[in-house]
Amino acid sequence: PFCALRDDSLAVITMGRYAKRLAPLIFGIPGGVERLSQPFESFLDEAGVTDVFIRNYLSLFSFLLQGLPSYGSPTSMMAYMMADLYRKGGTCLDYPRGGSEAIVQALVRGIKGKSPDGRVLTKAKVDEIIISDGRACGVRLDDGSEIRAREAVVSGADAGITKNLIPSGKAPELESFFEKQWSDFKPLNSFIHIHLAFRGDGLPKKHCPDFPAQWGVVDDWADLEAPRNVVLVSVPSLLDPSCSPDGYHSLHAYTPATEPWSQWEGLDRRGDEYRQKKKAAADFLYKAIERQVPDIRSRVVFEKVGTPLTHE
Repeated sequence: PFCALRDDSLAVITMGRYAKRLAPLIFGIPGGVERLSQPFESFLDEAGVTDVFIRNYLSLFSFLLQGLPSYGSPTSMMAYMMADLYRKGGTCLDYPRGGSEAIVQALVRGIKGKSPDGRVLTKAKVDEIIISDGRACGVRLDDGSEIRAREAVVSGADAGITKNLIPSGKAPELESFFEKQWSDFKPLNSFIHIHLAFRGDGLPKKHCPDFPAQWGVVDDWADLEAPRNVVLVSVPSLLDPSCSPDGYHSLHAYTPATEPWSQWEGLDRRGDEYRQKKKAAADFLYKAIERQVPDIRSRVVFEKVGTPLTHE
């Protein structure tokens, strides 16, 4: 497990308990363990996999896992995921019990458990990182309130967002760092999402071949990274009834990191152009959902659409 990895000598202790399981990986791989870091595409070439459908399927699997086809996915990641998915006794696709909210609640329990005085604030948008004498000393929220730091301000946002939260001219050393380290990095492609709650009358209540808990739609196998070419749809309530009230289902559909940021950059979220583009994105995702549930639009009781600006 990743939690056992560390960069000091004590790694011997945390990794030692897994020695028997690690030995075959370290010493039993032809060519050495470093081959696990090679692109999965190279592994397929060396293994003699030539069937077009199999290669496309595995490349799609890579793409859905981390946003890059097999040429950009490490063999180690694919080996782990495929061993877990196709374990003995049948295929296995893990979902968190209670949905993604259960993961958040687990993190909250961990924070409060380690720090009884710790607080977790939701719906608390940070408008600005407060700088004093060149040092970050707190944050200002969009409601005008301030939270002062005792020791440090830690940002979990990406470099672009963090940079925009720092008032210009307040931290020249940090601004210089951002300019030198990140000026050449361009925004990656983003996502469009749709979250739905819909009536389940006449539909299966559990995962089955006629109504699977997850399916994908691919328009063109030749270019998996093309905008709006691949859609992944999940219905977690088919696996965990607690994800929706009785008689209803919850659903999430999205494009896996193929939506160009440039097409949304600078749009006013309250403007007509943004609303029209958001509706068009929802219509596109609905078409993928309709492959499995043709009358989905008449069943919907709740809809939430996300765009690249939602993730900004």
